[in-house]
Amino acid sequence: MLQPPRIRFTVIVLVLAMLSVLPCLPGHLAIAADKVAKLGHVGPTDNPIHIGAEVLAKRVAEQSKGALEIKIFPNGQLGQDRDLTEGVQLGTIQMAVTSNAVMTRYEPRALLLDLPFLFRDDSHWEKVIDGPTGQELRELFLAKGIRILGYFDGAWRGPYARRPIDKFDDMKGLKFRTMESPMHISIYTALGARGVPMSSAEQYPALQQGVVDGGDSPWVWYKQLKHYEVAKHLTDLPLFKLTMPLIVSEKFYASLTPEQQKIVQAAADEATTQQRRVQREIDTRLLDELKKSGVTVHHISAAERERFVKAMASVWKEYEDKVGKGKIEAVLQTK
Repeated sequence: MLQPPRIRFTVIVLVLAMLSVLPCLPGHLAIAADKVAKLGHVGPTDNPIHIGAEVLAKRVAEQSKGALEIKIFPNGQLGQDRDLTEGVQLGTIQMAVTSNAVMTRYEPRALLLDLPFLFRDDSHWEKVIDGPTGQELRELFLAKGIRILGYFDGAWRGPYARRPIDKFDDMKGLKFRTMESPMHISIYTALGARGVPMSSAEQYPALQQGVVDGGDSPWVWYKQLKHYEVAKHLTDLPLFKLTMPLIVSEKFYASLTPEQQKIVQAAADEATTQQRRVQREIDTRLLDELKKSGVTVHHISAAERERFVKAMASVWKEYEDKVGKGKIEAVLQTK
């Protein structure tokens, strides 16, 4: 049966209107994605971790022509690091950027990367994690159902507190929030302090109420999580490097076509490079910004720093069997 002219005219107008809108839409919105991955992390949206995740999502959408989509969930929306890592292993969360400290629950040999004063500088860290050591860790985690696509730079973690820390003895008796890692607790024990494991979401009120006296953090997290408001003394002492693996569930990765897998890895490589650059650019200006916010920055003398380094000998001894004494030596010999 023929439609009345008025109805046919209305249908034609609506179709033409829809067709005129489609070319204006981004390619990854015009066509529904074949695969959608949720990517979670605990950082705020102005953190270098999130910026790296955005690069990843954009490149994947572009290179797959919309067939793959990565939806980013910042600020712990999908859970804290422990929840994210567990979700990726189980396949309930497809991707995450998490801390190496939490990853060590699944593979203790990764504790190598958290040893205090292990890395000389950023360049040394990069050569280690982008070289044979980092590749070996990737293979170990793959056997656990977790694929490491790359290593984001979480920057150097150093102490801050509600009172000044100018020398080694100032640490004694203080309570510091730590990540959920036995090694980090051992670090503070060796410093004469006490490590109190808790999530980053719990840390601000814990500092505010005096449950803990301080913590350790990269400068960018110290500022963005506003810990400087309740712990105004920052000590320029890089205890250890925060390595942040970009991970994907092997179940999800295996469901992709070989071409899609190449796209994801290439995008991850680009995201890793850009994230590291942004992290270091931010670090170059943060101390001045923090000082303007009322933070007192304390610098450790060479003699006092040596006392911190010597105190860490017991931690290295405790963990050398778990991570492999030969692996530690290989890192130290990396040039």
